[in-house]
Amino acid sequence: MDRRRKITISLVILSLFLVMVGSVLAYTYTNTLLVDTVPTGAQIYAGGIYKGNSPVRITNLYDTETNNYHTILIDKLGYKEAIEYVSTPAGSNNVLNITLESAYTFTNTFTVNTIPEGANVTVVGVIKGLNRQAYTPDEYAQAFPEKTNVTLTNLADTNPDAEYNDERTHFLTIKKEGYAPYYQFIETPAGSNNVINVVLNPVPQVRFVVTSEPTEAMVRTESAGYAGYTPIDVNKTVQDYTNYYTYRLILEKQGYFTDTSYHSLRAGDTKVYHVAMKRVDSTGAFWVRTSPGASWRLTKTGHPGYQGIINAGGAGGNNRVDLGTYTLRVSKVGYVQHVSTTDIASPNSVNANNQIVYNYTIVDVALVQTGSLSVTSSPTGAQIYVDNVYKGLTPRTVTYLAPGERAVRLVKTGYQDYNTLVTVNSGQTTTL
Repeated sequence: MDRRRKITISLVILSLFLVMVGSVLAYTYTNTLLVDTVPTGAQIYAGGIYKGNSPVRITNLYDTETNNYHTILIDKLGYKEAIEYVSTPAGSNNVLNITLESAYTFTNTFTVNTIPEGANVTVVGVIKGLNRQAYTPDEYAQAFPEKTNVTLTNLADTNPDAEYNDERTHFLTIKKEGYAPYYQFIETPAGSNNVINVVLNPVPQVRFVVTSEPTEAMVRTESAGYAGYTPIDVNKTVQDYTNYYTYRLILEKQGYFTDTSYHSLRAGDTKVYHVAMKRVDSTGAFWVRTSPGASWRLTKTGHPGYQGIINAGGAGGNNRVDLGTYTLRVSKVGYVQHVSTTDIASPNSVNANNQIVYNYTIVDVALVQTGSLSVTSSPTGAQIYVDNVYKGLTPRTVTYLAPGERAVRLVKTGYQDYNTLVTVNSGQTTTL
């Protein structure tokens, strides 16, 4: 190819490029177009290009001249497709408002009657005002605020030849506390006036009527889970009408000790339960330490006592003792009973994580082993008194005597009383 021919071809290509650039540069973009729909959320297309969901303001459409238009397509599930032709002259700020037409008709009625009345009715399908396949619980509540007996007018006419299942049938659910749920696929053809009558079947249940002081305690059961807050009247389904089922009833409230109780019930039973919950800060924790292990008891006039066992490790107590002053007794066979006064004054508390912090009053007790006194006399059969307490007839070994000096008296008819002082030693037997 000669040089002149190459130059000619290059000039032709350059000319075509300049024409194309000129064509592009000939468009201006000084307009806006706001597209809004009823309902909102429709997909908006301009010239086949997606621009967003309504309401949407479009700013990238070129300015149109006379008799020149953009094709705007509006699409939303459950509604008929809409097409509009819009002119966007330079500098214009147009608004396009479109009310979409439902893709379905609603010319039927559907009446739901139940025995007993007052059941909740919901339907899965095409619902007037929703017109889509997935609904929130709030939308269901708005679509079906009524309870049976009720006539529904918000169900789309069904078509057995429709492409999608939810356009061929609706799925009806009827629920009522204490009764088995009822389910059925239903058809609502155009112009139909269907009526359904349902007798609900009761299910075996137990009933809890729970109150507390103070109120607003959270109630739950181990086998049936969260139930609500006091005061509460709640039913729980059981498996049959014959067997007894044990429920662990738990009441919880911030700043109070958890209350746990057990109840054996069968279908038809009602448990009425009231509890006065105890504040954590109205109690203190008590701990006694001694060796060997023993039993302990806290008592206070006019108040229920507390008692327990000191374990082999030499410790025992109670974390929930009402604040106050108590008499403490620590006892073990073969040892002198310990008696003292104990003041429970440091209240328990609850931290920021709702955990109980126990504030302990700790008492250390040194138990003293008792001694024995072996008493014989001639003649035998003399009455033995130790510290004026009758202990039996000679010969006899008197056990469990506190160590120390003891007054001993022997008495026998026809003989002069014998009186003496005897020292009893811890863990030993003294002979008289």
